[in-house]
Amino acid sequence: GKTEFSLSAGENSFHADMVLLGDGSVVFAVQTNQNLYLYKVDSHGLPLTSFGVGGQFTYAFAEPFSFGGAPFSLLPLNDGSLLAGIGINQYAPSSNSFSGSLLAIRISSNGMLIGTNNLLAHQSSHTWSFAALPDASVLIVRNRGGTTNSATLYRLLPNNSFDASFGVGGAYPLPGMLSVDALAVDA
Repeated sequence: GKTEFSLSAGENSFHADMVLLGDGSVVFAVQTNQNLYLYKVDSHGLPLTSFGVGGQFTYAFAEPFSFGGAPFSLLPLNDGSLLAGIGINQYAPSSNSFSGSLLAIRISSNGMLIGTNNLLAHQSSHTWSFAALPDASVLIVRNRGGTTNSATLYRLLPNNSFDASFGVGGAYPLPGMLSVDALAVDA
């Protein structure tokens, strides 16, 4: 058995991820230089046509990516929705510097766009890690972020806004830690 997802000519696949859902279906995510694609298939590898358009969700980026070095993650959330988190690192030749942000894209269980936010923009390059919490919020760690130059935790609420009561002003710095490679939530 094999399932294939074709891309348009000129699109380069940068990142891919997949999540297994409780009903046995699988959502595959592919980030290209132009789009984010989510494909949902049943346990037999057949497209679930009730998801998006014919089993596919597409999000077109406002500007094509010129490189794919930024982190990418797909999370299933307890309310049935999905969160695609894409780290955006852009080089500014005029200042010879990088700027980084996190593009958070929420997709409903039936493959419709709930909302997008470009979060945590900063004048340097960053990496991210994510963990889904039981209430459909998401724990995010930004490595080497904020004013402390340490890894910092944030809680993204289901409406894609930050929890201002989480830490000081919505940020929980981890002094002495420059990076966190992964997050996990126990029972």
